[in-house]
Amino acid sequence: MHKLKVVKQGNRLSVELPDDVVARLDLAEGVELLLSEADDGYRLSSGDAGFDGAMKSARKVMTHYRETLRALAK
Repeated sequence: MHKLKVVKQGNRLSVELPDDVVARLDLAEGVELLLSEADDGYRLSSGDAGFDGAMKSARKVMTHYRETLRALAK
């Protein structure tokens, strides 16, 4: 877990990210980040919105067919 500092830049609020987070997310100036709601709060990622939607659908299918998938995995 990382503490983030909120700073004011002009009329906007910005969040300062620690160097290790910047390196892990492979960020550079101008890169867009995705902020999505999670069960336990929010998730910040540098991922693709289409991929996130596909994963959400896949999780729904996996939850619905959990027992079938377990039987097939044997």
